[in-house]
Amino acid sequence: MHARLATGTSKWARELEVSYIPRRALRRFDPDDNCHPRIERLSDQLVTEAHERDWVIHRYIVREHGVTLAGLDPRTLINPIDAEELRHSVVSLLHGWWMPAPTCRRWLNNPFYRSYAVLTMCRMRHTLQYGTVVSKPIAACWAQTALDARWTPLIQTALAWSRDIVPDLGDTLRFIDDTRQASKQ
Repeated sequence: MHARLATGTSKWARELEVSYIPRRALRRFDPDDNCHPRIERLSDQLVTEAHERDWVIHRYIVREHGVTLAGLDPRTLINPIDAEELRHSVVSLLHGWWMPAPTCRRWLNNPFYRSYAVLTMCRMRHTLQYGTVVSKPIAACWAQTALDARWTPLIQTALAWSRDIVPDLGDTLRFIDDTRQASKQ
């Protein structure tokens, strides 16, 4: 099925990310039971990988905002996720994946990913402040009024999602670092 989808004509055919998670593991994040089959975007190969703490955030989004196409309501499958668990997940990501080197830095050479990174930082800052997860555009609008004005041009550039006008790499790295510093408070 995934190979067939990946060769489809939709521009989204290679953008799908899929995880197959047993119900018991979906109910709550358990770091000792977190290896599940998944397919990354740009691939049609099924691999088994550990789901890190970011899955707390994914589960929250599915539970609170998921749309059921068939089957049970996500609220019956996933336990409520409290604000502190979300904040802990954000802090874990900021001090792991979002360190400037080596993993995160390699991805930031891609202009599209740089916009994604800036908007993700806005979203993380919002989650740290309010203990909920909102969309990237909503978080970016909030950040433009709530954060230091020096970040406004960077956020506006990221919101444009343009290949012609790209967020500055140095400013993006400083914004990631500023977000990481804010997470320590």
